[in-house]
Amino acid sequence: MYRFKYLLCFIIAASLACSKMSAQQRVIDAVDSVAVVAATVFSDGGKLIGLTNEQGELPAATEDDYPLTIRCIGYEGTEVATPQSATIFLTPQCFELGEAIITPGDPEVLQLTCYTRSYQKVFTDTCRLEDTYAEHMVNIFVPVATGKKAKKAKKAADGKPRIIAERVWTIRYKNGRDTLIKNGHTRPISLSLERLSEEEDTIPLKLLKNGEDHATHSIKGKFGPKVVYSMTDDNLTVAHYPLADTENGTVSVPKALAFVLGMNVDVTQYYRMRSYNMSSTQTPSIKDLISFAKAFDATTSGRLIRFAYDRKEVKMSLHTEFYVVKAEYISADAAKDRAKLRLAAPKFEIPASAPKLDAATLKLIETVGK
Repeated sequence: MYRFKYLLCFIIAASLACSKMSAQQRVIDAVDSVAVVAATVFSDGGKLIGLTNEQGELPAATEDDYPLTIRCIGYEGTEVATPQSATIFLTPQCFELGEAIITPGDPEVLQLTCYTRSYQKVFTDTCRLEDTYAEHMVNIFVPVATGKKAKKAKKAADGKPRIIAERVWTIRYKNGRDTLIKNGHTRPISLSLERLSEEEDTIPLKLLKNGEDHATHSIKGKFGPKVVYSMTDDNLTVAHYPLADTENGTVSVPKALAFVLGMNVDVTQYYRMRSYNMSSTQTPSIKDLISFAKAFDATTSGRLIRFAYDRKEVKMSLHTEFYVVKAEYISADAAKDRAKLRLAAPKFEIPASAPKLDAATLKLIETVGK
């Protein structure tokens, strides 16, 4: 009798699991009906839940997470009110490149001025510890010279973002109280780790041949990471999954480095994405860059974590988006000089390619701003 009850419970649980899988919510391109890969999913509280997979399926979310905010570079964002919405459509956006300035002579360094958004969440399985949203204007210097000038250009331009303006909103949750911090100086981890290289992405021939069909193609290297290409009209998006071929989909900081840092880091989800305007070329180049993004989830522990959050272990979700405002070709000497500058109060320029903020982030800004 007891065995029958256990068997019945198992059958019911399996049926519910199958039902849940069949009702999996998917994010679809509203124009050509292909899956939207690597769209970011935010909860009602502003937590980065995760990314859509190759089939466009949403990461696991609870009913308390709704309404969800779905965003992806190259698309207009949308809000999903309930889990009953089986298919979620995103409308593609096409953008022209920002202002491009070319100085006389052979270009040595490409200076990109970008507007950035950074989301940083620190939490445990049972509580939230810190929410941070930050906006920055940054300069990024990328070497583009070839031949004899290549070495000099690489020495002058390292591809790291240099902050020229910032505004930050943070809420820390401790002992049942909320501490609000406005415009506290911070450099989000994902922004600190970013480095934009001069290397170009390549497009598979089958994507070029089927460009008229606006299809989405997936290619997974035997040893390298998974790469997903999406092409809509004149926009190309390239998403990289460096953890695709790692064991258990996790990578850990080496023990020696963890000892120096004072904390252990296990990265469980990581991706980077670039969006290009392809109206005048068939080869994506950094000069055609419209936007790029990086996101990762990690579990961290160690003495620094205990000191900062009074916890043995915490989880972090980080997401940073870059939107190119202006591109300028300059000399290596000019890049060295400009890299040292930090403007006192430069104007924030938000390009059309940057989507509207989700409700949770607006609420954070409003709360901290009071």
